[in-house]
Amino acid sequence: MLIKDTMEKFIKAQNAHDVEGVLSCFSPSFRRRSAETQWEEMGVGNYGDMSVRFWNAFPDTHFEVQHLMIDGNFVFLQYRETGTWTGTWEMPGGIVIPAQNAPYETTAIITCEMDENALIERYCYYCQDGFRKAYPVLNRSRVVTKNESADKQVID
Repeated sequence: MLIKDTMEKFIKAQNAHDVEGVLSCFSPSFRRRSAETQWEEMGVGNYGDMSVRFWNAFPDTHFEVQHLMIDGNFVFLQYRETGTWTGTWEMPGGIVIPAQNAPYETTAIITCEMDENALIERYCYYCQDGFRKAYPVLNRSRVVTKNESADKQVID
C-alpha cells in the first residue's frame, strides 16, 4: 500500500466513524501525541477507545482535507474539522460531561511518520483553539483524561 492510500483510508474511516478502519491504518507500534494529552503518548488501544467516546459525543464530526503533503516517510495533513456536541461525553474514571448542543469548527494538523509498510507509526495532532472556544465548559483535566488500560489490550 502507498502512503497516500493509507492517508485516504484513514480520513475515509474517520469520517465514517469506523474505529476498525482507522486502527487498520496504524502500525502495531503506533504512538500519538497531542496538547490535549499534555504530549503524553497513547497507543492503538487508547486511540480506539478515545475515538469511540468522542464520536458518541460528536456524532456528526467530519474531516475535510485541505492539504496533504508526503515527503518520503513523513506526512503533513491539514484539515477542517467540524462537529456538534449532541451526545454525552464519557471519560475514563467516571467523568461524564453532558452535551453542549453547540457546533465547533477548527483547523487541525496531523504530522505522521510512516513505517516500512506505509502504516502510521508516529502521529502528532495540533489544532486551533476553535474547539475550546466553542466549549468553555471543558478544562484541561477533562480533555487530558486517558484510558490508561486501553493500550494494554491487544488489538487484532
